[in-house]
Amino acid sequence: MYARLIGETYDAKRSNFGDFQFKGSYGDFENPVINYYRKRDIDVFAIRGTKDFNDLVEDLEIARESLIGFEGRLVRNKIEGMEKYILSKRRRDSDGNFNPIVLVGHSLGSIEMNKIVEGGNVGDIDTAIGYGHTSNLPIHKDVFRMYSYENDPLHIPMVEESYRVIKKKTKKGADRFERYHSIQNYY
Repeated sequence: MYARLIGETYDAKRSNFGDFQFKGSYGDFENPVINYYRKRDIDVFAIRGTKDFNDLVEDLEIARESLIGFEGRLVRNKIEGMEKYILSKRRRDSDGNFNPIVLVGHSLGSIEMNKIVEGGNVGDIDTAIGYGHTSNLPIHKDVFRMYSYENDPLHIPMVEESYRVIKKKTKKGADRFERYHSIQNYY
């Protein structure tokens, strides 16, 4: 179900989905980076992956970071903007405690989600799930699960306990990117 919410973000849809009420988005109107949903008392933030040129530049910065350990300014600025957005939308219960929060991300979005969890600047996160994870940067211990298809051309094997590899038969002549990396494969 969460993967589908990410698909809605890629498609720039601004509507309810099942029990999830659409409450807003972060980023350009035509190209949101995060869609924000509510399901009863749970706040869900769905982070899409690479979609435009700026995202490709960010992908390159992350690749450089995984090689030499230096986080790029574009990445840092985007993460800080996303954290501010999430904090501005978080709700509190009648006792003043933050309501549960779920972060989900695909590809570049799973890396960004991991960085948000790692930063700890948005408060406690109840669940963080990534799909099509494409980096060898360490997965934060509080990330619940990261998924990737074995035949995804961007798949990088990881050893973290939260990392799960999905096996799916390879179809001759199939577009591996579409068949194994696309968010639609997860719903």
